[in-house]
Amino acid sequence: MNFDQAQLDHQERIARHRDGVAALQLDRPSTLAECVEALVGLYEKNWNADAFQINCGDCDAFAMELIKIWTGEDRETDDAVVLWGEDLETDEDRAEDIAGLHACAQIEGRFYDSECPEGEDDWRDLPCFARYFSSQKPQSAHTA
Repeated sequence: MNFDQAQLDHQERIARHRDGVAALQLDRPSTLAECVEALVGLYEKNWNADAFQINCGDCDAFAMELIKIWTGEDRETDDAVVLWGEDLETDEDRAEDIAGLHACAQIEGRFYDSECPEGEDDWRDLPCFARYFSSQKPQSAHTA
């Protein structure tokens, strides 16, 4: 496959994905969990990316698309916003540590991403943040 064909294939996948999001927006699943699962399915179909992989680079696009599907709007609303780590953490030092780490959608007071279809009341419980924070715990001293 030459460069032009690869570029064309990529553009076709983008168009299919965009059309899939638009179709979900028109025929919205009845729960947020179903929206998350349907959107993950689009990523799997169009980009061969599972929920974990989506959170490793496409989390911001996923969060915005989830908002589009759920609200029917092409923008954030009072009840549905995309938040990055630095928007969530109140401790300034820790906010710097997690700046740019992950984006999630806060919809109607709960936090959602591709790995968490049911949502979480506390953003720290989203798998991406939970993995990060558990990796930052001080290691216990090894004694002989």
